[in-house]
Amino acid sequence: MPKYAAIKGITKLRGSDLRGLSKVVHQLTLDITEVTEGVHQAVYTTLGMPHGPSSRKCRGLTGSIYRLIYGTTNVVGSGVDKLFAYNETRIKSIDSRDAYDPQRLATLSFLNGIIGDRFVADGNPLALPMTIFYGKQPLDATDVSAVVLPTNKVLLMVHGLCSSPLHWEGLAQQQSHSEALVSAHGYTPLHLHYNSGLHVSQNGQALAVQLEQVVHQWPVTIDDLTFIGHSMGGLVIRSALYYAEKLGLSWHKSVKHAFFLGTPHKGAPLERAGNTLSAMLERVPYTVAFSKLTRLRSAGVTDLRYGYIRDDDWQSSCRFTAPVERPQVIALPTYIQTYAVGSIIQKAHNYIADHLVGDGLVPLTSALGENANSSRALRFTQTETLQNIHHMELLNHPLVTRQLLSWLDTSCA
Repeated sequence: MPKYAAIKGITKLRGSDLRGLSKVVHQLTLDITEVTEGVHQAVYTTLGMPHGPSSRKCRGLTGSIYRLIYGTTNVVGSGVDKLFAYNETRIKSIDSRDAYDPQRLATLSFLNGIIGDRFVADGNPLALPMTIFYGKQPLDATDVSAVVLPTNKVLLMVHGLCSSPLHWEGLAQQQSHSEALVSAHGYTPLHLHYNSGLHVSQNGQALAVQLEQVVHQWPVTIDDLTFIGHSMGGLVIRSALYYAEKLGLSWHKSVKHAFFLGTPHKGAPLERAGNTLSAMLERVPYTVAFSKLTRLRSAGVTDLRYGYIRDDDWQSSCRFTAPVERPQVIALPTYIQTYAVGSIIQKAHNYIADHLVGDGLVPLTSALGENANSSRALRFTQTETLQNIHHMELLNHPLVTRQLLSWLDTSCA
């Protein structure tokens, strides 16, 4: 990804994006004020002073001040929204900017990964719709006529949390993974862009449905549908395959290969640590209010705790609490050649490198689907461990490209 692309993307935002951002600032101001009042009242409670309408609300003059802040914030927020509505004509002129500018999408992708589920729930225009891209233009799942010289081999790249198709791009004079596979094996490249703040299972189901339409509309019969997924993207691929079979769809029969790069199949300790911190904050009166901030993280983020790919994995309990049992292991389809790439950023293998640090975000054992209990391990066709490659470098590192080509050369020989 070009340096500072997300920052540069701010200048590419459209009028509707700015309106959405104003809603985010409004809500965050209310949330932070609520946290501050909660801490304030916690201190008062230890001094024996009564609380207001609830245990986290102040009373008297202090409560009045907080109510004034809430009221002022709402008035300002409403005023800004009305200002956008009043200047709707001018905003539309700003909206004439390219909606699919890569840098704009990179900026929105970051925001969606953090609180994208709230964007959807609030009807915020910042919420990204799932889109399949051919080149830099969106592909209508019901009309694929925009594809130039479609082949019978299709490659779909699926990014991870807070990312976009832009993140797959390699450095100057360096082939990206997709470019290398297209050149060597004649694939037609597609890129998936999705709201990574939603549950993985929600994105998996949406992808399953879209692929059914794309494969059905494709001008020639697809004999080889191949996936490359990075991080959360790998979980979305597994979820889509699971729901394709469950919903009786047919596209999954065309899948030949699935490559998983740094995918947290067994979860990520960073999210588990975040969940533990949230639980600790709730146990202490002075910090319980701060637990509200930890609960702002998206559904997609909390799915990374144990690598959830089905609705059943998260629907039975609060997603901010750690379940006693891990989710049911969903085996990899046996009719697909599956490959996993993991990495360690330390110089040698040891317990910390393999089980905790890994590539800096995903442990090696999780990326390779390993488990001490063999019944809970994933059985890939092949796996590969790389060294000194960070999690985000897996997106475009030449050693990864070389490994993908090696596997494909052997598979297609």
